[in-house]
Amino acid sequence: MTSLLEGRIADLIQSGLEAGKLVYDIQFHRDGAIIPPANPWEDPTYGPPIDHVCRGFVDDYSTMLIAQSVVQIGDRKINIVANTLPVVPEPGDKITAQGQTFLVITVKRDPATAMWELQGRS
Repeated sequence: MTSLLEGRIADLIQSGLEAGKLVYDIQFHRDGAIIPPANPWEDPTYGPPIDHVCRGFVDDYSTMLIAQSVVQIGDRKINIVANTLPVVPEPGDKITAQGQTFLVITVKRDPATAMWELQGRS
């Protein structure tokens, strides 16, 4: 059973952010997957990287979360409009926003499935 928050509410959140010009282009990057070699003495190869342009915005974490050591000083909260990113973000992915590149540390999804919240570290 799907959540009551999915669908229509997610669409309203996403369209509201776009209409208010609160989101901008964000570059998503995932390194290619490691392909194990046929023989242990050979070097592994790598699959193609995954790159997407999605929409979102970058925000600061509260000083309370920093003081409680939940996040580190300098970590940023990267919010991505979920329907603009065709893959599920994972720790280890890279995000470039506002000219700065961040390593994704944690990934959360809101109950309406409208947004991804990524903890980014530069």
